[in-house]
Amino acid sequence: EPVTMQLSAQESRLVREQVVLEIQLAEVAALRPEPAAFKTSLGAAIALLRRNFDTTSAEVDGAVALLEETRRLEIAPAKPDISGSLSRLRSARGGDD
Repeated sequence: EPVTMQLSAQESRLVREQVVLEIQLAEVAALRPEPAAFKTSLGAAIALLRRNFDTTSAEVDGAVALLEETRRLEIAPAKPDISGSLSRLRSARGGDD
């Protein structure tokens, strides 16, 4: 049976800060957009929570579930094709650029 280690208050605080940093890295990756970095950072945050906190508690379970759901988001969707609208706009203007 695996041995469960208890974190000291200081270690627990450091792990929480590391989770926050991973989430902040995911935010930056989402803004750039860098899907691989986004998923990696959220995966690291999830792993930290699972490894260091009681996943049977509602708070930790809820945080992990939210991060997993967020990790599945598409942050770099295909850009819409506006060529038809652009062609109609140019036609309405008389074809000049």
